Amino acid sequence: MKKMLLIKEQTMLTLVATFTLGMGDAYTFMAHKQVFATAQTGNLVVFAVKLFTDGIGSAWENIPMWVIFGIGSFVAQGMLEIPDSKLSRRHQNKLFMATNVILWLTLAIIQYFTNSDVLVWPLSFLAAYELTTFRTVGRLSLNNGIMTGNTKNMMNSLYRWIFDQKYEDKIKFFTLLLVIVIFILGVGTGALLCNVNPHWALWTGFIINFIVLLSVLANSNAAD
Repeated sequence: MKKMLLIKEQTMLTLVATFTLGMGDAYTFMAHKQVFATAQTGNLVVFAVKLFTDGIGSAWENIPMWVIFGIGSFVAQGMLEIPDSKLSRRHQNKLFMATNVILWLTLAIIQYFTNSDVLVWPLSFLAAYELTTFRTVGRLSLNNGIMTGNTKNMMNSLYRWIFDQKYEDKIKFFTLLLVIVIFILGVGTGALLCNVNPHWALWTGFIINFIVLLSVLANSNAAD
């Protein structure tokens, strides 16, 4: 029972993270000088383009996001290494989601007082943590923010489904397609919000994560 609840919780968190990661990337790209919270390939591409066309004065803006993303990945892996006997995955989820909500709310409030690019650095840390920790839909492992790998794996699965007639590859194909669609919807939502009012993007991120936190807490009570 508890194992199934954890699988469902990880699936929900992975899909929600996929949406918010896409939304966050659209926000940071459009409202903060073409930086990415999640897409580090994009960060390095934009960094190199700026460096060789405009110089380091313009290019440096992408570097903090990359560095902080790396730190977030390091910390998240350390959290995953903690034995369940000391801090279970479900308790980690509650702790992270509570931190997530507080940070989104803090950024949403602070944005009215400053538009500094430092404002979005914490989003890169959150993105790294989510990419490292929330990587399963059902029993399928995937990457909820890197669509290059997901697209490759999706089409590999499509091939095996068509020509090898493997049912598990059919499931994998449609799961990966779902993740890609959710990511695109997240990016589109972030872009639309930025076009109307960039302040709304952070508030939307807070609201989504707050609702998810309530769901995680409710699931925890049900499991207990």
